[in-house]
Amino acid sequence: MSKSQKKQTVKKSPKVKLAGSTRGAGRTDTKSSVILQLLNQEGGTTVASLAKAVKWQEHSVRGFMSGTLKKKHRLEVTSQIIDGVRHYSVCTGKAGR
Repeated sequence: MSKSQKKQTVKKSPKVKLAGSTRGAGRTDTKSSVILQLLNQEGGTTVASLAKAVKWQEHSVRGFMSGTLKKKHRLEVTSQIIDGVRHYSVCTGKAGR
């Protein structure tokens, strides 16, 4: 390529949000929504049952609760020990911090 020839660049079209898109607040088939549904149950749920439901390892579930739910979404995740087993739940109606 000589100096007089310029490299042609291809302009990318802007991303357009479709009106009927399945993404958004209404999705119930995501792993995040499954975890939130289980955490909103009466009495909460255990890390083992969350890991089994979304097919993650237990440390990944704990990281999701700490990083995504607590820090990013500012939800208040509480834990309590019931019959020697720790149960986690999300306080509905209250935002953390």
